Amino acid sequence: MTVDLKGYLFSVAEAFVDVSFIMDVVPLGNGNINDTYLVKLRNCGKEDFVLQKISSKVFKDPESIISNMQVSLDHIQLKLLSDVGNIEERNWRSTSLLKSRYNNKYWHRNQDEFWRATSYINAAYTTDLVRNSDDAEEVGIGLGIFHSLMDGLPLKKLIKTLDSFHVTPKYHQEYQKVSNMGVTDLCDKTQWCIDFIKEREPIIDVLENAICSGELCLRVIHGDPKVNNFLFDNITNKTVAMVDLDTLMTGLIHYDLGDCLRSACNPAGEEELDLSKVFFCIDSCKRLLNGYLSKTKKLLNEADYNYLYDAIRLIPFELGMRFFSDYLAGNIYFKVNHSSHNLERALVQFSLTKSIETQEFEIRQCIEELR
Repeated sequence: MTVDLKGYLFSVAEAFVDVSFIMDVVPLGNGNINDTYLVKLRNCGKEDFVLQKISSKVFKDPESIISNMQVSLDHIQLKLLSDVGNIEERNWRSTSLLKSRYNNKYWHRNQDEFWRATSYINAAYTTDLVRNSDDAEEVGIGLGIFHSLMDGLPLKKLIKTLDSFHVTPKYHQEYQKVSNMGVTDLCDKTQWCIDFIKEREPIIDVLENAICSGELCLRVIHGDPKVNNFLFDNITNKTVAMVDLDTLMTGLIHYDLGDCLRSACNPAGEEELDLSKVFFCIDSCKRLLNGYLSKTKKLLNEADYNYLYDAIRLIPFELGMRFFSDYLAGNIYFKVNHSSHNLERALVQFSLTKSIETQEFEIRQCIEELR
């Protein structure tokens, strides 16, 4: 981190705490959207906190994100007081929004800079990849606890912060728009992606059609349940929190479960360049589903189970299409390290989708055994 950036971050953190208390500001996590930092404080009677710049390119109404987050955190606190049995003997925790020194739960530096601060959950760690099958089951349990805690929150209390989030047909329309403008870098990899998307057009509407028909209903979802948004206890290695609630909104729990499995069941991770190493681990899938369903059996109905495989297949395909669209558009949405970064990411997600398809029978069988 450069000296100039360090000074700049100190000046931002000063909106939430006296600058004399600040010992250091360091990067935290590796998200593709927002910039996140840990503010380390001196021994001043205050605790370290997380400082995050909300992406103005992605979130056009940051105040709505703050509102949704506060509503959800209030609901979680009430549920934790009344629903202790659902979290077994783990110390499930949630973050809290911190007020700025100007008595707001955010700081608006200028038109393009919207910052918020949240409490830092200590004695816990994150991981980008599940390390073993126990991790996979813990991630499933964590997502199940989160969905259970969100159950009962009136949907009307949440503001829509992203239009058409996880609505695959809309992402396909955006892809068609940018691809129709002409693919300037038509090589073997881009042509493979184009063909891959074309072959799977028949599955694009499957979840949205189920909503329209009334088979599936909207609930409160996390929106980004990738593995590194779960916190594991330092001692027990049990999941004890979910963080990064920017995309919390109404949607299908299938979006969350499909996204979580996409993240947890790819041992190679999202940035792997050797596509031969990318595959969907059926053992991790079984353990994650077992953990998730142990907490959500009362929430799910027959139709929910019927569409689980479709979600597991569709979500990585959708993300691959989003990465590829952003690559074609000039990398304007996701943060990248180089010009072909989103193309590489798309290839990983499409390879994962293909691996899921080759194991359809085993995945469906697993779902049937657990339902």
